Amino acid sequence: MVDCWAYKDEKSSETYEKHILDIAKYMEESNYFNGLVRVLSKRLNVDQDEIHDLVLLAGVLHDIGKIDVTYQRNPNRFSGHEIKSAGIISYASKIPENLFDPSDSEPVTKELLISIIIIRPVGFHHYAQRDYTKICKNLKSSFIPYDSCIECVKGVNDEVKNRFIRSKLGKEIIDKITNIISKKNKLDLYLPIEFCSNDFSYRYYRFVSSAILSILNEADGTVARINREAKQ
Repeated sequence: MVDCWAYKDEKSSETYEKHILDIAKYMEESNYFNGLVRVLSKRLNVDQDEIHDLVLLAGVLHDIGKIDVTYQRNPNRFSGHEIKSAGIISYASKIPENLFDPSDSEPVTKELLISIIIIRPVGFHHYAQRDYTKICKNLKSSFIPYDSCIECVKGVNDEVKNRFIRSKLGKEIIDKITNIISKKNKLDLYLPIEFCSNDFSYRYYRFVSSAILSILNEADGTVARINREAKQ
């Protein structure tokens, strides 16, 4: 497999493959992850293996935007990669616009689950570092270019599917993304403006996304710190 980078500079480095596989392992071993899976399965009345896979895939797919060739040419600058990550998941899953920030009256469907458990946490996982105001304004007027390095993705996705994914739904999601990138590495992605809501009132589905975002950022930050410090 060709090395692609989750991060690389003169002092430290971490391959995309190691970052993603270590995050999947970290999440599966986390008590918080497993407790959250049980709670969401019960509250949403969805099979526990499907919830397991959806939450895990938020971790596995959160940096798929980084394998854009533009980032890989300079792999210590990844500004905006999370929007590309959310865009490719949306593109592959064909999520209706009204489900990007759904009301609590929306029935639980496969598309809604992908939106609130994967796409929204992935798209906002750098909220503490990034001002999304400009990014959200740009969503109104432009497509998101994505030129992927397929050789960096397929092997990782296949290993994740074989080692970690339990459900038919989980395998379907990861296979769709792999197949789309394999067939057409240059894509114009799109996220609707509904992705960026100015309404911050409480909704249960938003609470679900926030809970996923919490475990995603914990896993991402911990794994990155351990792996990059080991390279110094």
